Amino acid sequence: MKTRLLSLALVLLLMMGCSKEKEEATPEPEITSCKLMETKDGDGGFTTTYHYNEQGIITNIISVLPNTTHNVYYYDLVYDASGKLVEAISKIP
Repeated sequence: MKTRLLSLALVLLLMMGCSKEKEEATPEPEITSCKLMETKDGDGGFTTTYHYNEQGIITNIISVLPNTTHNVYYYDLVYDASGKLVEAISKIP
């Protein structure tokens, strides 16, 4: 019984030692900013771009429907001194 157990342990150790070497994992890209820069609403849908100030606060949003000239929406965001959003000004050309 002990001989079988020892043989089994030896076989397992040999199998582990001969197993395929692990491939190096592809490093994750470095995240330098957690700011949303652009979104797309599917193929042919609106593309929305977000612009930030030096403090990292969204200052304006531009939403465009590709391949058109009349579907563009601008939003300027206004904040108070504490950084609270107080107004969103919509501009439609």
